[in-house]
Parts: sequence; C-alpha cells; structure tokens
Amino acid sequence: MIIGIILAAGSSTRFGKNSIPKQFQLINNKMVIDYSINAFTNINDIQHIIVVVLKEWKKIISKKYPNLKVVQGGKTRRESSYLGLMACPKGTTKVLIHDAARIFLSEEIILDCI
Repeated sequence: MIIGIILAAGSSTRFGKNSIPKQFQLINNKMVIDYSINAFTNINDIQHIIVVVLKEWKKIISKKYPNLKVVQGGKTRRESSYLGLMACPKGTTKVLIHDAARIFLSEEIILDCI
C-alpha cells in the first residue's frame, strides 16, 4: 500500500508577517496546498493521502477534503512527519512525503519516486 503524506503544518515564519501561512495562501483562486493534493489524488497507485496541518486549519481542510485523512502536525517538520507516519494504515509499504508549500509537484515526479 502506497501512502502520500502532505506536510502543511508549518507556520511560514520566513514568509513574513502574514496571518495566513503560505500553504493556505491563494494562487489562481486555489490554496497552495490544493496543488499538492491534486497531484497526489491523480495517481492511481497511491491508496491513501494523509494531510498534516496546523491545529487551527484541521477542521477547514477536513471539511474541504472529506475523503482524505487530516491530522494535526507537531512543532517541527520532524514531529509532523512522524505524526503523518503514525497515521499510516497497517500494510503500508511505501510512503511519499511532500511539503505542501512546494506547488510544482508533477505526476511524473511522484511516479518516479514510487
């Protein structure tokens, strides 16, 4: 079973003093995170997608993507990655972890990683 984990729990401190972290900013009327989620959902080989988000965004992302597993992230990228891994179902054989703030993820890159 192949799982995609999208990390979106960062506070975007280097992004500036904006109240909305960059993974939730809009680009062409889509949140930045949407680009990563769409890339993963287009891959038939990926059975489950887990989105790791900031506590205050968990309800919003869960509502927007009811078919995805959304978990609260940690204080660091390492902790958020761990929490995403712990949310993987039994039988997981491969995990792909992607940073939601990186929008230029292609299906080709995902397939190459698999």
